[in-house]
Amino acid sequence: MRQTILFLLALHLFPFHLLSQEKPAEKADSLRFQRLAEADFNRGMISSPLELLLGRLPGVELFQVYEPGAGPELRIRLGSPLSFFNQSLIVVDGLPMANDEFSGTRDPLAFLNPDDIASFTILKDAEATAIYGYRANNGVILIQTKSAEAGEKLQLNYHAGLGLSTATRLTPVLAADDFRELIRERYGDNHPAVQLLGDANTDWQDEILRHGSWNNHHLSFSGGVKNLPYRIAIGYTHENGLLKTDLFRRATTDMKLTPTFFRESLKLEFGFRTSFENNRFADQRALRSALVFNPSMPVYDPGNDFGGYTTHLQPNGNPNPLAPSNPLALLEQRENNANAQRLFSFASLEYAPRFIPNLKFHTRSIYDEFQSDRKDVISPLAASYSFDPGFVGAYYQRKYNVLLESWLAYERAGENFSLNLIGGVSYQRLYQSFSKGESNSSGTIMFGFSENWQVFGSYWGRATLNWRDHLTLNLSYRREAFFYTTLWPGGLPAASLAWKLFERDTGKLNFLKIRVGQNMTTYRAEGITPFRDVLPERHNVKNIGADFAFFQYRLQASATFFHRNINDLINKILVPTGVNSFGLIFANIGSMQQSGLELKLDAIAIQKKESSLTFGLNLFFTQNRIVNLYSGPITTDRVIYTGGITGAVGNTVQIHAEGHATNSFYLYEQVYDAEGIPVEGLYVDQNGDGQITPGDRYVKDKKGPDTRIGLNGSFFHKNISLSFVSSLRPWNLMYNQELSQTSNNLYFSTNYLINTHAEHASLDFNIPQYISDHFLQNASFFRLDNLRLAYQFPDGVGKNRPLSLAFISQNLFTLTNYEGRNPDLPWGLDNSPYPVARSWVLEIKMNL
Repeated sequence: MRQTILFLLALHLFPFHLLSQEKPAEKADSLRFQRLAEADFNRGMISSPLELLLGRLPGVELFQVYEPGAGPELRIRLGSPLSFFNQSLIVVDGLPMANDEFSGTRDPLAFLNPDDIASFTILKDAEATAIYGYRANNGVILIQTKSAEAGEKLQLNYHAGLGLSTATRLTPVLAADDFRELIRERYGDNHPAVQLLGDANTDWQDEILRHGSWNNHHLSFSGGVKNLPYRIAIGYTHENGLLKTDLFRRATTDMKLTPTFFRESLKLEFGFRTSFENNRFADQRALRSALVFNPSMPVYDPGNDFGGYTTHLQPNGNPNPLAPSNPLALLEQRENNANAQRLFSFASLEYAPRFIPNLKFHTRSIYDEFQSDRKDVISPLAASYSFDPGFVGAYYQRKYNVLLESWLAYERAGENFSLNLIGGVSYQRLYQSFSKGESNSSGTIMFGFSENWQVFGSYWGRATLNWRDHLTLNLSYRREAFFYTTLWPGGLPAASLAWKLFERDTGKLNFLKIRVGQNMTTYRAEGITPFRDVLPERHNVKNIGADFAFFQYRLQASATFFHRNINDLINKILVPTGVNSFGLIFANIGSMQQSGLELKLDAIAIQKKESSLTFGLNLFFTQNRIVNLYSGPITTDRVIYTGGITGAVGNTVQIHAEGHATNSFYLYEQVYDAEGIPVEGLYVDQNGDGQITPGDRYVKDKKGPDTRIGLNGSFFHKNISLSFVSSLRPWNLMYNQELSQTSNNLYFSTNYLINTHAEHASLDFNIPQYISDHFLQNASFFRLDNLRLAYQFPDGVGKNRPLSLAFISQNLFTLTNYEGRNPDLPWGLDNSPYPVARSWVLEIKMNL
């Protein structure tokens, strides 16, 4: 692995200027380092818009979720890892999206077809909060959808993809023959455990998993009739997940009209998009059950009363409630289906009155409505629900999001300077309601209804002064109020300065610009009634960066260093609320600091008339440290325990502690015997008191900062192209939760057996030792995320009608020493049971 990494790094540091060039490179533009256009998107088995960004931009981390139709988990600059609010704001065509839960869908952005997206722009600094307020504390992703241009001829574009996926990195457990041998060896032939062994050879993971499939079709019409550009698109996606019964289907429509009038002094934009989504959610308890269910037992037992599935029974013939459930029965005896509909409509106006030169008036309104209904039905024959046979749940959610805003823009240009002023007001209302009804065969019926709304009001202004195209000063201020049960006003100032020191077309150094900026924001929790006694978080972010270019703009780069101070951190704290009871409250708990470096390089190795070779490298390094935690009942001993794991109630393996990074691992240091086998219950006595107590746990920090490196490249020669995207993450640690549950306890007196990890021989634990650092493993990895080989047919399907065919592989391989399921999960906890997917896609694109 080390040799591979060194080779790739050397490749990206190759002296590009020594290679030939026939075409001039595109000049540096600071925006292009935080913007991704359609030509740079990832391709493949992609259902969620955010998957297009994977590995492309520094400071933007996307943790893949392999369920069908699910979007990746997003973090920009790690977010605020101790904060109650840790999500980045996503803005679609000007509408800030709601960040709460959408029932009945796996992805709040599922209504947006990836083929309808034109570009992404990432805002991280003062520009984010200046425009979008405190909700932009953790960065903003602006999504702009496609539209036609005036005078464009009619174009009919068709894009289709067929994909197949397989599960990789499954948890190794004992096969049936090895399991029978181990039971006999451990318990002896006369033990009751041996009587529970069967003659079957069942691979339970194989029984519940399958090859996933995906097909996607997208058709769009675009053009312009005089001053009326238009675009109409329809799309359909169907995906079967790796876990049996997992399903995602989606149909989308998109229409946008952008007419202009009065010699383009009046510009309009209006349209709508709809989506219709159907999901079936597989019962993911089957994934855990498949790891422990007795592999010597068959899948089916036709003679029983529980749908014919093999079931662990008590002497009275009832299912054993303590034993694991039949994994396949969990899937096939439950139908959890949901339908979701979305309507997104918009209208905007831009007017530049001729009688007031340099002034423009803008206004827009957007309405976004979401509805979902879900029905969850569990068969009365299901052994897993035998204690209360049969279950029917019906759930309905409605949400809407309304935005009204207007602003004025004034631009004045002189011989040596230009001035741009912009100011406006904004009103946004978000509403949601949720109702449920649940019943079972015993006649128990439960109903519930809840609703809430949020209103945001703000006014804002921004001034941009440019002097001789060398010095650019931005000043902005936003004041906003959040209405829920009371009014909370807040002012958000920001300033940035950019100084272009150097620009020319010849020589080795062609361009150099220095940037500095600072913004101060406050965060206030949304919709929390008992929040009056809690101060808002205070964020102070400073940035310094540089953009530069070398060798006739063939090597272009952008680097940004940032530092963030957060005071009066808000978090949920578990506190006593009565005798033997606890509750969660919101509280200010302390302060922390975060620093980081982002670097992006784009290099042209070859650029000729019929050939090109380009490479990209993005790096992100960050560290955070808790400066202090307030003392008192809410933070006992100035620490906060976190990182909850399954296997035993209340177990945590991480901690927030003063002087350490957030989510640091907090474990016992394992002691090993002469053969390297961990000794059960024997740990290093850290405090030297002669006994092992919780005080002997220690904080385990990473050897280096949180680091993610993205590597990408593309090669074109005539009609053939080859591109790749990869990611590298050194100094990564992961807690292997599946391995931590391994023990010798395979037989239970209530008459059942459980399987164990194939690496059980490396452990000798009678009881799982969850808090041992033996399960904290080096999870550094190099992964080839995306590989695409494409061919452009010379004649297409006719004159000026291109046709291309591509073969794409996603997650082709991962080089790592980590033994668990997935080395790339947030916060270092491998507690996600859904298997990692490897996929292959055949893609066709044509203009008709």
